[in-house]
Parts: sequence; C-alpha cells; structure tokens
Amino acid sequence: MRCLLPVLALLAAPVQAARTDVGALPVSGAAVTCLDETGMQYVVTDSRDWLLLRQGRGAWRAEMVDGCPGLGRFRIIVRANTQGRLCRNDLINVVDPVGGMNFGQCRIGRIEPVTVPRRARF
Repeated sequence: MRCLLPVLALLAAPVQAARTDVGALPVSGAAVTCLDETGMQYVVTDSRDWLLLRQGRGAWRAEMVDGCPGLGRFRIIVRANTQGRLCRNDLINVVDPVGGMNFGQCRIGRIEPVTVPRRARF
C-alpha cells in the first residue's frame, strides 16, 4: 500500500502545460518603430530578452536591448512617458507590484508583430 500512494499522488497532480517562448514566436510582418499605447496590454513573461505586447487582436514582441535582468513573472511595467506611444529606445521601469521595489530600467529595442498560437501560455 505504501508503494501505491506515491504513484497515486503523481497521477492526481495536474499536468502543467509548457510555457510558450516569446522569442520563438513566428514574425508576421515588418518591424515598427512605434506603437500606439491605446488599449495596450504588457504581458511580462519569464523571458528577460523579450516583452510581449497585446493590443486588440494583434500581438507584438519588443526586444529588450542587452536583456532586462529585473524582468520576470509577477512584475509590472511602469512608464513615465506621456507621448501615448511605445517606441524603440524608450525606457521602461520594472517594479514589484506588492512591495513597490524598482528593479531598474530597461530599453526597448526592435518591435515586431508576431503570431501567437491559440493555446499559448506565458
């Protein structure tokens, strides 16, 4: 009976689907210099090299120049820009939403449209 309990525990555990790598998403068009931020949703993933952006039905990925060490899940993006656009070479701040700790600034690089699979998990 003791040998059966660990096996049952493994069978009862929920299966976690693998997370989608933002860098591996297929590009669906030409890179842009700026995006209008109206309705923009920043999707922070485990990647320190890419930031996923969603707007309506479209999706873009923004390269983080030289990586962004503070970027990760459970962090938020704070911008002090008043232009209403996200552009190449703009700076973003990475902040912990609970404690308010700032994890530093990162610079946006290339912004390109991508195709996101229907059941993608980030």
